[in-house]
Amino acid sequence: MNILIVEDSATLRAHMSKLVTELNHRPLFAKSGVEALQLIGSCDFDLVIMDVEMPGLDGFETTSLMREALGDRWVPIIYSTSHNSDDKVLAGIEAGGDDYLVKPVSHNLLKAKLTSMQRIAEMHQQLRRLNDELSERSQLDGLTHLLNRRTFTEKAEQCLHDTRRFGKGCAMLLIDVDFFKQYNDHYGHQQGDECLRTLALALSNNVNRDCDLVGRYGGEEFIILLPDTDLKGATDIAEGILKAVDNLNIPHKLSSVADHITLSIGVDEASKDDRYSLDALISVADKNLYLAKNNGRHQVNSSNQAHKTLLIVDPSEVKLAALTQHLKLLGNIITADSANECLEMAKDIKPDLIIAGSQKASADLFADLDHQIANHVRTACIPIFYIDEMSEDTIQKIRKLLQ
Repeated sequence: MNILIVEDSATLRAHMSKLVTELNHRPLFAKSGVEALQLIGSCDFDLVIMDVEMPGLDGFETTSLMREALGDRWVPIIYSTSHNSDDKVLAGIEAGGDDYLVKPVSHNLLKAKLTSMQRIAEMHQQLRRLNDELSERSQLDGLTHLLNRRTFTEKAEQCLHDTRRFGKGCAMLLIDVDFFKQYNDHYGHQQGDECLRTLALALSNNVNRDCDLVGRYGGEEFIILLPDTDLKGATDIAEGILKAVDNLNIPHKLSSVADHITLSIGVDEASKDDRYSLDALISVADKNLYLAKNNGRHQVNSSNQAHKTLLIVDPSEVKLAALTQHLKLLGNIITADSANECLEMAKDIKPDLIIAGSQKASADLFADLDHQIANHVRTACIPIFYIDEMSEDTIQKIRKLLQ
């Protein structure tokens, strides 16, 4: 061990140095409490032998300040003193010391004290390592070893705070494995777990800056935060991830888009001028992920954050197609052919506006739509606009609602 001897007497320093060296330890020296404190951070020591009676800072004051400076790092401190009254012993322990040596110090007693303190120090180090491992494990998803959702959220909030503070933007990727339920059902959950581990590794390999955050968001969903990255840069990274997973060529017989595992990715950007929250960033990325899936999967959707999402509902395929054609320039279009499907989609993606065909023409369909939308916590704030006839005036009304 490296043993710091804090002693103002040159004679006693020499004597203690001789004993420490004979016991196969390396002595380091400080002539005062101030000098001992100055060595913290610049000198690596494993144990301190502290003289109590010193000019300036005495041993108790030095110990108290040393404990404060060391923080959560525990180093054994043994006092060396000529006084061993009960009051002195108690005062020393309360100041942060661990044991006492009474001068003159004998070889055998010093050996016993050092052996005991070394054993305790090793136990402390082992406990600290185990606590560090436990802390790290608590931050990671047990299956993929990516950040778990709780830790990702905590780190992402701090990251967003830093990017706003330094006037930088960031981007978010929300990733879903296409038809993963069918994969699990066909190949089994064990193979499904192995698939997720392989995908997690591919994500990590394609996002490798220290500042980037990669996490498992839940089930077969992954999430990535890219600080100081614009929409184009994030989209390029997402496209690279898509290709990397294609190149893995993990067989998927039940996929309707490819004969192997594929991904759908939603991308969102918050520029340096935006006042954005993590929830808002995730919400838009989630909408874009939904669009990627709705448009055929196995693709990246990186629609601009300012682009609105319209959910059009009508039982007529012909009318849905016509409404989509008229309104496609106003935003991202999603369609539903029933009130129930409309409600489920609205809960999932929270569109900016729900557009329904004529309330009079489809009375049965829309009889309860207003009530359902208004009374669900995830959809209550979404406005509904009924179209009786398509005209330029109608489009202008919709445009105003979206502003």
